[in-house]
Amino acid sequence: RYDAKSLYEQQYCARGEMENRIKEQQLDLFGTRASCTEMRANQLRVWFSAVAYMLMVEFRRTALAGTEMERAQTSTIRVRLLKLGALVTISVRRVHIANSPGITRFPEAHFDMVRLGVGMHGIGVDAAQTAQLLPAHRLSTPIAQLKDVPAEDSIGYGRSYRASAPLRIATLPIGYADGLPRRLGNGRGRVYVHGRPAPFVGNICMDMCMVDVTGIPCEPGDAAVVFDAAHPVQQFAEDLGTIPYEALTSISQRVKRVYVWG
Repeated sequence: RYDAKSLYEQQYCARGEMENRIKEQQLDLFGTRASCTEMRANQLRVWFSAVAYMLMVEFRRTALAGTEMERAQTSTIRVRLLKLGALVTISVRRVHIANSPGITRFPEAHFDMVRLGVGMHGIGVDAAQTAQLLPAHRLSTPIAQLKDVPAEDSIGYGRSYRASAPLRIATLPIGYADGLPRRLGNGRGRVYVHGRPAPFVGNICMDMCMVDVTGIPCEPGDAAVVFDAAHPVQQFAEDLGTIPYEALTSISQRVKRVYVWG
């Protein structure tokens, strides 16, 4: 069983150790000099993984053409990895440095594999590329309760929101423990009920939140959509003041995942 988190932690810790050992042993990874007899084989393998990680080029998310520096890094990355592999007697079987934006921007950086990540969710390097992709995610929750709130009544923890007029409020069983941050609420952000926006009112709670569905015909059990193909995660991320990467990865493990094929 592959433990990705454990391997990442090993790589992260090994990066500092490798940098120190390079200084101590005067190890020239990109030349011909190498004093590594004291290193154990398993340490070398972990360090190799760490240094390979350090060499990965993170292409900046921009619609502009790649810079000369990025292209120069791309042209030398394989050579450096091969030299490092020879140093620690490890065969470099696969080289991959291109993430989703890099796949279309840098064809010369495809090497043996590419790392398609956020692109699988339908998010491209710019609006033009995004329009050619199909969003593959949907975050929704059912309406748990409906309540009519009179004018001047307060809603939520701290009585932070006060109704300026009679409102119909829906309670949703999703909160900041699920990945709906407290940065939302009190008019910031929204869900969609039957395609119509319902803004958050009051503070986001740990396990629930409240939205204003005044004028929207709905019943308990109806879906409230946080984001989907028609209401992109980019808008959700913009409301949060962040990027789609963080918005997607912030959805906690307790949120049920349903995978649809085809």
